[in-house]
Amino acid sequence: YGQFARQYKLLPGTPPGEYRLYATMFDADTLQPMRTIAAADQPATEHIGLGALTVSRPAAPASAAALHMQPPSGERLSPAITLLGSSIDRPEAAPGEQLLLTLFFQADARPHGKESITLTLEDTGFSVEAEPTPGFPTSQWQPGDVWRGQHILRLPADLPDGEYRWQVAMTAGPAAHMAKVRIIAPVRRFESPPVARSTSVAFGERIELAAISEVPLQAQLGEALEVLLVWKALATPSQALSAFVHLEDPSGQLVGQHDGVPANWTRPTPGWLPGEYVLDAHQLSIPVDARPGTYRLYVGMAERDSGRRLPVSALDASDDRVLLGQLEVAP
Repeated sequence: YGQFARQYKLLPGTPPGEYRLYATMFDADTLQPMRTIAAADQPATEHIGLGALTVSRPAAPASAAALHMQPPSGERLSPAITLLGSSIDRPEAAPGEQLLLTLFFQADARPHGKESITLTLEDTGFSVEAEPTPGFPTSQWQPGDVWRGQHILRLPADLPDGEYRWQVAMTAGPAAHMAKVRIIAPVRRFESPPVARSTSVAFGERIELAAISEVPLQAQLGEALEVLLVWKALATPSQALSAFVHLEDPSGQLVGQHDGVPANWTRPTPGWLPGEYVLDAHQLSIPVDARPGTYRLYVGMAERDSGRRLPVSALDASDDRVLLGQLEVAP
């Protein structure tokens, strides 16, 4: 047993409201999150719920110096609201990835009713409408308030390479320019690669397992295995998904697994274009203390948020997994 005890300060400008606390374990070298284990030893979600937290209004507004804005703005969005500044969680991203865009607002007067903002990525046609501070409407702001509005935005799949600037505007108000982000588009493949075994198994309505590498017929305890999956996007997936490979021993016990965002976490599924092929390699090992016998390899896809598996079109699919092959494991 080990104890992890920490004290955390709320970020300055955090709006009042009800919040949920979560914990995530991750690999310190790769930053890849680990999945929790649900019933029947099956991987589930990437986070553990710790409970709820009620945040109340602070005694005094946050100071501009405590917000760590980049860059400061000070542009008036409406007669009652000023954009003090903004920040972005990273300067580079790929199509289909999520970005955290944070905006800092000051109420110069009491806003009239519930205001909304439009966030736009210039020269791309991509924009979203949202509350300035999600879950805490401007109708509850008071003069002098300083608030932090955090927005998680999914970048479109078809964005080309380039540097783009975010801008924000309120209804019938001027647009304020904010942080820039550099988009680095992946090298895309629209022809099926020469992989040993062709398949045509659909996972949900937008993804097909187009091919897989040969599964070895024999292996030894402690041996490492590598499986290459070739996914084809029938349409751009709307959800962030993880691919998984399971290794089960003769009794059906899960003894090895490898799961994650395809292509070693470099190709999030919302960034796939229709007709595109994505190569996805998975490595796992046969435990040295396992028992010899016939082992089975399975593959599947699951939603990252919920752990729910995508339905599979194959007739012989077991619990929304596809049997890749079986191998005889010797001592």
